[in-house]
Amino acid sequence: MKRNIIWPLMTLKVIFIVYFVISLLIVPQINEVSADVILGAHRGASLEHEENTLDAFESALENDTYNFIEFDITYTKDKEIVVLHQNNMLRLPKAGVVVINTSYEDLNKAFEFHVPTYKETMDLVATKKPLMIEIKTTGDEELDKELVEFVIKDCENRGIISEVVIMSPKEDIVEHIEKINPRIKTGRIYWVDMYAILPFESTIKSFYEDSEADYLLLHGYNLNNYENLTEFLPEDKKLIFWYFTDEVYIVDAGEDCRFWDC
Repeated sequence: MKRNIIWPLMTLKVIFIVYFVISLLIVPQINEVSADVILGAHRGASLEHEENTLDAFESALENDTYNFIEFDITYTKDKEIVVLHQNNMLRLPKAGVVVINTSYEDLNKAFEFHVPTYKETMDLVATKKPLMIEIKTTGDEELDKELVEFVIKDCENRGIISEVVIMSPKEDIVEHIEKINPRIKTGRIYWVDMYAILPFESTIKSFYEDSEADYLLLHGYNLNNYENLTEFLPEDKKLIFWYFTDEVYIVDAGEDCRFWDC
């Protein structure tokens, strides 16, 4: 009897997984929904230049279509804060290096381009355009919190607290940011969240209750459920959609929006 139940359940699970994988290949573009949007440079102008590099950020500063700049930071083994997308480089040249286990000197040797430090990047972009800074986890929550505290202090010293959003895929980090300085806008990063894509009021409300962040960053795939997402969007939150390109959008920003104050 038990076997007779298991097989139909397994079949349904396989069908759902196949459907989900196929549907992920169909990613709506931002112009497919009716919304006011603000375009930002995802990891800099990353179609023209290597992502998260000084050249990508310089190009994004010069391009008036980009209203803000997003980049990623993490620690190296010797506690240098670097601008790099992932802790491990399996998706980048010279695969196999893990940032938190690698010194900054060795990290630069692993690439054919210069890996910028946080300081180099901030000296270039701070005060010129608003910023979104993602905390890439080191795998150690205490180190991640230490990194957050450094960034907040630096933004305070630079006088750009109102022009920065600090974000993370981890809610503990979002809460830590808000605890240290409630004036800083926070962002919670998602890829494809089942609660965000299921077209039910209860699931979407559950998704919004999942985070204290001011901005919820979703991959463009989630635009498939855009109408429901916006219908139940709390007044104290904004949606941002990002793509695996140089595009990141704040949606329904409004004509009078002035970036983080919108």
